[in-house]
Amino acid sequence: MLTSFPLAIFPRGVAGTRVLYVTDDWLGGSRQLGFSFTAVRTTMTRNMQMADIVAAVSPVLAATLDAMVGGARPDAPRTRVLANGCPRQDRTGSPAHRAATAGVVGQLNERLDLDALEAVRDTGVEMTLIGPRVEATRVCRVRLDALLRSSNVTWSGRLPPSQVAWHLDRLGAGLTPYADTPFNRASFPLKTLEYLASGLGVVSTDLPSVRWLASDLVAVGRDPSTFADLVTKAVANRHDGHQEQRRRNFAARHTWEARASELMEMIEAPATNSGIIPRRLSGHPKKIGGRRDGPEA
Repeated sequence: MLTSFPLAIFPRGVAGTRVLYVTDDWLGGSRQLGFSFTAVRTTMTRNMQMADIVAAVSPVLAATLDAMVGGARPDAPRTRVLANGCPRQDRTGSPAHRAATAGVVGQLNERLDLDALEAVRDTGVEMTLIGPRVEATRVCRVRLDALLRSSNVTWSGRLPPSQVAWHLDRLGAGLTPYADTPFNRASFPLKTLEYLASGLGVVSTDLPSVRWLASDLVAVGRDPSTFADLVTKAVANRHDGHQEQRRRNFAARHTWEARASELMEMIEAPATNSGIIPRRLSGHPKKIGGRRDGPEA
């Protein structure tokens, strides 16, 4: 049995391997997620005491959980990294159709690095933001208002999946502009792999999840100015068909099907207290069903 919800408790008296899969920093982000910190901590402590396998979506989160597990259950095996994946893409867009536009898909809120987005705006590059506004603070609201009023910024709001896919096939670059916060460092943004699966060049802020992917297919901007420069270059190179195919091939090795195979390997492998994370889960290549998983050579 598997639980991946902050307040879900393993039932007692049910046979089978118990897997706790932590998909975000549930404790650090409890208020942001709308949960009681005390309730989340109590539930996680109980589940970690009962779990046969503890997995986390990112290496930073895995290290945090190891510290917690050590206090709750000293004999527990190390937390495994089971990253987010992306849908398998059967469609193949043409780079010739890509516009000189950078896009951000996802919620617009305090998690975004607005300094980076404002730097991109100031270059004059066209930007399309796709997703609902869910900001909680006045500071973020005022800055988003100003950004969305910019002449080279278009906000589409929430769109159905079919329209999001249409945009991904036509954008010139995909952006993952997350602020440097503890919650974001523990996360694994879905959008990065989804951009790659659509063939998009990707520019991200410096996140541990990006380093885990260890691929030159994701350009990393460590400050707003560098981020904006990389976006300009990605948009200028949007018609490179070879690179587009490399991105699709890389994403194909990180699909949800591949992640399901990794999870099944964890369940089927004998329990160990060695603390060694399997090579494939640490980002190194390994065969899965005849395909290589991990960073491209």
